[in-house]
Amino acid sequence: MNKIRVMMIPSDPYGVGHYRNFWPAKMIQKNHSDEFQVDVRFREAITEDDLKNYDIIHYHRSIPAEDPLKIVNQFKNAGVITVCDIDDYWVPPYGHPIRELAIKKGLPKQITDNLKMADYVTTTTDIFKKRICALDKNIKVKVLPNGIDHNVEMWQLKREPSDKVRIGWVGGSSHEKDLSKLHGTFNKLFSDKELEGKFQIIMCGYDTRGTITEVGPDGKERTRKIRPEESIWNKFEAIFNNNGNHFKDGYVRRNTLPINQYGKHYNYIDVCLAPLVENIFNECKSELKLIETGMMKSALIASDIHIYGEMLEHGKTGLLIPAKKDHKLWYKYIKELILNEELRTSLQNNLHDLVDPAYRLDVLTEDRCNWYKEILNGQ
Repeated sequence: MNKIRVMMIPSDPYGVGHYRNFWPAKMIQKNHSDEFQVDVRFREAITEDDLKNYDIIHYHRSIPAEDPLKIVNQFKNAGVITVCDIDDYWVPPYGHPIRELAIKKGLPKQITDNLKMADYVTTTTDIFKKRICALDKNIKVKVLPNGIDHNVEMWQLKREPSDKVRIGWVGGSSHEKDLSKLHGTFNKLFSDKELEGKFQIIMCGYDTRGTITEVGPDGKERTRKIRPEESIWNKFEAIFNNNGNHFKDGYVRRNTLPINQYGKHYNYIDVCLAPLVENIFNECKSELKLIETGMMKSALIASDIHIYGEMLEHGKTGLLIPAKKDHKLWYKYIKELILNEELRTSLQNNLHDLVDPAYRLDVLTEDRCNWYKEILNGQ
């Protein structure tokens, strides 16, 4: 039997590229190599031979080329099934570090044009699927959730022992608005005499590397290295360590880890925090944070909106905080889980059962491969 040939094209070599392309491709080759041949191409020019050698091209957001829609059309004309994948809403929200640059470059239109032109679209959740279908009723959307390969080293549960309950956050530099929900929470916690010495705040991902692209008064873009004192991570840290006003050993900074290692952060976290502000961008986010937390048997306290509100059962698989009670409930629920080991353990185990095995990458890859076969058969 001839193998089904799939070309995957990531939009970047970072987190999204791995979750949506590199790791699924690796799992297909591991478990389904008798039926599939999958190649991952990153920033390589498409050739005439490529138009003849593949059955499906599955690209994230847009093919990297001077005229990406022209390339998509060439594949379609050659009888290759085109699939556009997307995991984030196409317009970054106000306050997002790349919003201005994305709009200036016309990226939202470029992405939506790709969604409309592709034969099929894949995304992460049913919530996001509804937004995509609202663009054009003719778009055919398949939900392919993010998944965790539980066999890789960074997702091995090896909880580091501690005499304190560790309250942690794992995230990136774009979460300034989301973390604003926690303002004042840690002042209350560190001021609470009943809790003194019983907990530790862990902020994961601290990173002062990288560059910043600025648009000057003349409209020209200039890219330079970020100065350490400019880093948004210093603002984040001031929230978590209460501007340095914490008891001894009450706060720990964990520096950023490579994409194939960052899951190890969760071995230092007993309770994970997931604050989100309400906007379309966050509405369309995947359940990845929930999956990671559950796979590593941490408890989760999350904003009661979007995917968290849809998937979590308050008091059983997580603790949910309505937006109007941010100023009270983050402190209340964190304190409750510090003092109540039975509830903390129950939430950890129940969340783990919710995501495992449902969000194991091998399980999700089975569904992906069956779908590839269906669209090739015209179903």
